[in-house]
Amino acid sequence: MDYPVALKVKGKRCLVVGGGRVALRKVRGLLQCGARVGVVARDLEEELAFLVRIERINYLGPRYRSSQVEGCFLVFAATDSAALNARIYRDACRRGAPVNVADRPELCSFQVPSVLRRGPVTIGISTGGNSPALARQLRKYMENIFPPDLGKAAVFLGRIRPLVIAKHPDQRRRAVVFNRLAWVAFLSVVRTPRESSLSKEVRKNLADTEHH
Repeated sequence: MDYPVALKVKGKRCLVVGGGRVALRKVRGLLQCGARVGVVARDLEEELAFLVRIERINYLGPRYRSSQVEGCFLVFAATDSAALNARIYRDACRRGAPVNVADRPELCSFQVPSVLRRGPVTIGISTGGNSPALARQLRKYMENIFPPDLGKAAVFLGRIRPLVIAKHPDQRRRAVVFNRLAWVAFLSVVRTPRESSLSKEVRKNLADTEHH
């Protein structure tokens, strides 16, 4: 089984080798999280070429070199050459860089889940590389379950977190309060997706916990 983890890639140097649609998906995801992205490819998909022109990504040339892996936080191999992808995998492993090879789970030291985002709430679905298509279908299904404003609940709970910690120094009691408030916030967003309603319900329940 894979060990799930959420990585902070903001400001980190990441390498994507390949210039097609798969490479573009990797680049989009990295840019969304603030990574510094370098791309190596003979030919660039139109959107990738545009990102190079506006200097959102760094074009490192048409030919991959082993030295390009040096110092990278993450490495993605997404070329149409199985031999080149395997070489990139070996280079990354020798240098201790986590590497993902498109459509080759046996050549991946990490998998990229299908992601559903609701503000700061991130839900990742992985099948361990067995079926990315199933992961995508599950994500689409969950899009209909979790409301777009779910992120507001997380942001609001984050704002009141210091208040809860100050009012409840006992860790066990604090855990009970956090669980109650999280459920109230979730239900409030599902039923009435307005921040004013969310704030009212959570603060009401926060006040109630002070008397129990």
